[in-house]
Amino acid sequence: MEDNLKHIPQRARAHFNKGIAFYRQKAWPQAIICFKNALDCAPHDAQAAFNLATALRENGAFNQAILIYEMTLKIAPNMAEAHYRQGMCFMLAGRPELSSTAIGKAVYLEPHNAQYWFHLAQAQLALEDIDTALGSYRKAVELRPEWEAAHYNLAVVLRMTERIEEAIAHTRKAVALCPDYAKAFALLFRLAQHACDWQLAASAASRLDEITRMELERGNKTTEPPLTNIRRHPDARANMQIARSWSRHLVESVAGAPVLSPGTYPATPLDRLRVGYLSSDFKDHAVAHQIRGLLEQHDRNHFDIFGYACNPDDGTPYRQLLADACDQFRDVHAKTNLSIAQQIHQDDIHILVDMSGHSRDNRLGICALRPAPIQVSYLGFLSTTGADFIDYVIADPIVVPYDHARYYTEKIAYLPYCYQANDDRLPIADIDYCRSQWHLPEGGFVYCSFNQPYKINADVFDAWLRILKRVPHGVLWLIERSALARKNLCRAAECAGVDPVRLIFSGFLPLDRNLARLQLADLVLDTLTYNGGATTANALWAGVPVLTVPGGHWVSRMSASALNAIGLPELVVGDLNSYEDLAVELARNQDKLKNLRLRLRQQRTTTPLFDTPTFARHLETAFRHMWDRHAGGLPAATFHVEP
Repeated sequence: MEDNLKHIPQRARAHFNKGIAFYRQKAWPQAIICFKNALDCAPHDAQAAFNLATALRENGAFNQAILIYEMTLKIAPNMAEAHYRQGMCFMLAGRPELSSTAIGKAVYLEPHNAQYWFHLAQAQLALEDIDTALGSYRKAVELRPEWEAAHYNLAVVLRMTERIEEAIAHTRKAVALCPDYAKAFALLFRLAQHACDWQLAASAASRLDEITRMELERGNKTTEPPLTNIRRHPDARANMQIARSWSRHLVESVAGAPVLSPGTYPATPLDRLRVGYLSSDFKDHAVAHQIRGLLEQHDRNHFDIFGYACNPDDGTPYRQLLADACDQFRDVHAKTNLSIAQQIHQDDIHILVDMSGHSRDNRLGICALRPAPIQVSYLGFLSTTGADFIDYVIADPIVVPYDHARYYTEKIAYLPYCYQANDDRLPIADIDYCRSQWHLPEGGFVYCSFNQPYKINADVFDAWLRILKRVPHGVLWLIERSALARKNLCRAAECAGVDPVRLIFSGFLPLDRNLARLQLADLVLDTLTYNGGATTANALWAGVPVLTVPGGHWVSRMSASALNAIGLPELVVGDLNSYEDLAVELARNQDKLKNLRLRLRQQRTTTPLFDTPTFARHLETAFRHMWDRHAGGLPAATFHVEP
């Protein structure tokens, strides 16, 4: 904002002066009027046009500001700041491609401006041009090495590209520059988990707990995301407090949005219900793998199924399979929350099922607009959303014991066996893998955990190492996600007196081939604070038993639910000592293990866990009960679906 008036014609100076005074008071409407008057008096003055555009931007009139910045640039095409601010308006207006072009021009004109590079990276990231964004953030850090936000954002993108070690270094720099940088501590904890650096994780967690406590005491939205909290705290009460703060903020953010008028719903029970599934995971993703069969199995005589994809098409067969499994499938990823909510409302959806919750790339703000009369949380976020605008959560009595219901803002729809949908036609590749292909010993005992490294904490890894010490012919087969995690795990094994060569690492495979490969394992050892969900189901589908210890919140009880539903409750043990003892016993007693594997093969298709049609009927019964209560004028209430 320029207040040197030498270049301004005399007749425009009074208006200009008033405009600057109002601008400094943040009185945007009055500033806009004054700058318009100044521009009328000096229509070819670039600074007058620039100031008007800037006031419009501050007042939220992004599209108008874009046009006035364009006018500015016709007068002064080399005004880098005008290119930059126009680019920022394009971003705020949801047009990242134009933002990238405009800010790119500013960078060309002033290549040593770190702020321009920083926001150019943000536009490139919005376009999913991750490698280019990475280069732009690096340039911002190079030009302004003491800028903590540049280090933080660079670390976020480095995490996306699995450069965990470098991401940790830049996050450490961010917190060193700003010791109260809460977002950076939350990121540092997550990175430490991904790196299996438990000492760093504990240090970051301690500071994060302190920050979170203060934020909750002040009634603020926590910096720590709900998903991070459930990954580290098996405490359902703490999980609820964090989620509440985030959902409360969502409600406040839509306070001025248009109210959706009541739909065309009769106040009577309906024979046919419209169910909408809202997700950011309509792609080759664990959630999609689990629900494809469910979507196909819904009873089309009584249910119309709509899919609302909040993620772009990833080009994989799964996207098309999911689209084909819906009666109506809408790609809405490029739309605003309000326009998607309006679409859902226009579709007369009776029950909206949100499958993302507070997970990454979620669009829970759509649900905050209340586009459907009944809104349900399911599968994608396994905890309470803390949201008053979500009526129900789909669960079972194992993952949400009855005395845990008080930690859920939703009413609970208890399914009879397992909350988790599974696809009973999940293909297993017809490949006869041998152990040597994966560097596994032909005659040894293969323990396996294909959960991601962030789920492995010090307690469970120490237990795994103690198991290996008691089973000299055993190895531990792990998924390799980052070189740093591998290095840290091998170092921990060596420090505990276990030869790191007994840790076998393999990369990711497409799902059907991964299922075929999994059959080489003897026993899966579950992670504890955050169990395998789809990972456990995949192992059981492949015919490999899974050993678990249930914990204090949903994500630490998922495997217990699956094992009970498939008829193997003896693999759910009460504590870590029993976990170790049974893992050792099954390695030493081959007859007992063979019997378990035989039962698993027999029960895989005869027990509820993989009975997709029956699961669909149970879920439909739950939907029907929800609607009938609503149609009868009754509020949401916890209920059970009978088997």
